[in-house]
Amino acid sequence: MGLSGLLAISGLISVPVATVLAAKYFRHQPGTMWKLMAAFSIWAALLSAGSEAVKYWTP
Repeated sequence: MGLSGLLAISGLISVPVATVLAAKYFRHQPGTMWKLMAAFSIWAALLSAGSEAVKYWTP
């Protein structure tokens, strides 16, 4: 699973938990923090779009 798995579920777990796990296990991989920031941005966009869709489709 590794870093890509952590990035995939980072939106479902909290930001601090994902960051601590990445710092503990993937500290020496290049670009880890940039990948985390990108994953959090993507998750934020997806969750925002999902909430807008729910708001639009519910009476």
